[in-house]
Amino acid sequence: MRTTGIMYPARLITALFLTFAVLSPDGNTSELSASRDVEKLDCTLPLNFMENPGAPEGEAAFTLIGSDKTLFFSGSGIAVALSNREKSESAVRRWIVKLDFVNADRNVHPRGDERQSAVISRFTGSREKWETGIATFRRLVYRDLWAGIDLVFSIKGNRLKYDFVVKPGADPSSIRLRYRGAEKVALTKSGTLEISTPLGGFEDGRPCAWQVLDGVKAGVSMAYAPCPGSGRSRFDDFEYGFDVGSYDPRKTLILDPDMLIYCGYIGGDNNEGGLDIAVDDQGCAYIAGTTDSLETTFPVCVGPDLTANSSVDGFVAKISADGAALLYCGYIGGSGEDCCCGIDVDSLGNAYVAGYTSSKESSFPVTVGPDLTYNGGWHEAFVARVDATGTALDYCGYIGGASDDYGFGLAVDPGGTARVVGSTWSDEATFPVRTGPDLTYNGGPGDAFVAQVNAAGTLLDFCGYIGGASEDLGARIALDQSGNAYVTSKTLSDASTFPVNLGPDVSYNGGPGDAFVACVDAQGTHLHYCGYIGGDGEDFGSAVAVDADGSAVVAGSTDSDETTFPDRVGPDLSCNGGFDGFAARISVDGTAVLHCGYIGGANDDLANCLALDPDGNIYVTGQTASDRSTFPVAVGPDLTHNGGLTDAFAARIASDGTKLDYCGYIGGAEEESGYGIAVDASGSAFVAGCTSSDEASFPVRTGPDLSYNGDYSGPSGPWVGDAFAARIPPFHVLLRAGNANSGVGDAADLLRVNGSAGEGPYRRVVIPTGGSVTVEMDAPPAGPASARFTLYVHLGEAGIDDVAVQPHDIGTACFPTPLSNGVPWRPPITAVNNIGWPWLLGDPVLASMPPAPIAIGPWPLQPGFYTLQGFIEDGAAAGGTLSLTNAVVVEVK
Repeated sequence: MRTTGIMYPARLITALFLTFAVLSPDGNTSELSASRDVEKLDCTLPLNFMENPGAPEGEAAFTLIGSDKTLFFSGSGIAVALSNREKSESAVRRWIVKLDFVNADRNVHPRGDERQSAVISRFTGSREKWETGIATFRRLVYRDLWAGIDLVFSIKGNRLKYDFVVKPGADPSSIRLRYRGAEKVALTKSGTLEISTPLGGFEDGRPCAWQVLDGVKAGVSMAYAPCPGSGRSRFDDFEYGFDVGSYDPRKTLILDPDMLIYCGYIGGDNNEGGLDIAVDDQGCAYIAGTTDSLETTFPVCVGPDLTANSSVDGFVAKISADGAALLYCGYIGGSGEDCCCGIDVDSLGNAYVAGYTSSKESSFPVTVGPDLTYNGGWHEAFVARVDATGTALDYCGYIGGASDDYGFGLAVDPGGTARVVGSTWSDEATFPVRTGPDLTYNGGPGDAFVAQVNAAGTLLDFCGYIGGASEDLGARIALDQSGNAYVTSKTLSDASTFPVNLGPDVSYNGGPGDAFVACVDAQGTHLHYCGYIGGDGEDFGSAVAVDADGSAVVAGSTDSDETTFPDRVGPDLSCNGGFDGFAARISVDGTAVLHCGYIGGANDDLANCLALDPDGNIYVTGQTASDRSTFPVAVGPDLTHNGGLTDAFAARIASDGTKLDYCGYIGGAEEESGYGIAVDASGSAFVAGCTSSDEASFPVRTGPDLSYNGDYSGPSGPWVGDAFAARIPPFHVLLRAGNANSGVGDAADLLRVNGSAGEGPYRRVVIPTGGSVTVEMDAPPAGPASARFTLYVHLGEAGIDDVAVQPHDIGTACFPTPLSNGVPWRPPITAVNNIGWPWLLGDPVLASMPPAPIAIGPWPLQPGFYTLQGFIEDGAAAGGTLSLTNAVVVEVK
């Protein structure tokens, strides 16, 4: 039931129009939306401490690997190794800075704590050379490193945290640290330590300290205290301790410095593409893609193979549900060219990967099957299963014949059998046909194929062609609850040779190809239905899904206009220019199109992937060259095209196909494409793709690497730059995150609390007890007339069921406590928060406000949670404008 998009090798991209070169730049890159101030994406690919088993005493017992920094932990201190991405022979390639524990107990060594399911595995060469099962941890503990003082390292998002736990009676002044090898260590005016090297630097954040007294966390003043004479000259050692204010020596004291280790993009110093993504029942995300970066810069961590095998390898990564651990990430490949194109996961957490390779069995990690012998041609399809621990490939083998074969899509049933779809130029004399749906190669430049791999991975239960006399391609595959397989892609074969059956359209529509959708029975013997989706232009299907009723949903791209394309219902019934994306739902019997509509603007737009949630809402990702003047942006994640040739986009189409619930960009100043999308149980959308934008413009926030790693010099192929993974919050969270469009398409109505629209996916602003809040509203009246503004307050944190109002559905209060409904309230207004404290709002909120921006407050708040959201009526806009603001959660503590 999970579905994905498509990514083809270069020779097929021209046929499917999946190339950056066809997309025209929109030229309007100077506009900056207010949404750039509001985080919409939660990009995470975190870190673990990895054990170094058998390390000699005195050497590093644990390692932490980042994209451009590697940390080694020993009993005497920490070594920070920085790597250079420059390729010149004269460039410095590596620089090491050491942080020594001064006058510490030399008999103390780090011990791992909070062991993770993540393990390190290397699959290189023959099976007997594989290394598996190396442990990883979330914390490292040095017990009594100084008398009565523990040092604890832990991973918190994109930060490497370290705390000194000063036990009762211990002396914090005994803590001494010394940096060696840095070009300069400087104490800044803001109280941080900046460590500089010829390869860049890092920072120790401003420290803080506290104790828990009578059940309350009480702050203690703390600052770095450099030793006299430290770091006066370049490359001098820098020794320091801490100045600690008054505290109760009878209680435990926590000293909390902050070392920042940035981890954000997924990439190395060459090019990567994230081509597919899946999510399991626990919310763990799995990414498949390709890279030509070596392990010296690519953020390999755990496995399945930590060593690059050739100039182009496939890669696969698993991310924990809470974003707190990278469970595995590594290469799959041999000495040739390898690409992981499709990924799916079973209920046990085993990951299944489909792709193509030119690596022969002498270097490719074949094991078990379904075929251990490379059969010829430029590339061969392959399928592999990585076990749930990441320690082993349960199987890995080829599917192919004497000519070229490519595996692009994959879906797994509850029994662990994998269906693979792809394209082949091999005829039945060498291709492993078995059972069906068609055992005879149909000619032309390729047929689509569909194959089922048994649960053990040893053989093909069935394998056969889908095609006609011209070119036919296989893109993606999905399964229904009965095991029937649904396939989509593109065909140039007309009805005289293509195996049309029932529909949705049994007549070829002309042009340079039609999209098609076919349903293969569970035994692989025949097609329940097969038909075209297209008009008189070029049409191709990129992704397919199946809803709970058994209706197939297809996404793709077309340049056929509405006079010939089978658009009906929506979300848009008019072709917008160039290529548009489309999404279509097919009846259960395959005979009819239930709804079908465009997603696009004035320039070229491609829909590369889709997914469905249990309610039948359709999530689509792709790439667009259309700016917001024509592209149907709504709600988010970003309402402004960011420049370059294309931005990635993400959209949700309502289950009835009538409208876009949300639609927005993901991008920076250069190029982006979204290639894979998946949805978890909460409605979060996970997007994988490729970007050539650096961190100055791409909306990275917390990881996996905040620094761009790629080698971009203009369009050069199907992917350039770094891969990226992004998580878009559920629809109800997006609504509270801002960018609810006004009724006539003006700028977003942005509500801020104390100058902030909130941090993180839940838009939270944290203020101390006794603090106050000021609410500001950037309502966008078109003229001098005022905007009518109503503020709603929910006493507590709004949950998934609390947002009852969708954008523009005016008539029901968004939250249950309206402070103004057009009638002025008399001060003071008293309410009670979720823990029973009374609080006063002070002045009333008036229905008629001066022109934007407007501010209300300040109000003092008692401890607890509050959710604020506004409703604006802009009387200055033509015909009036009604809109809903973002919501902000205020936590007072």
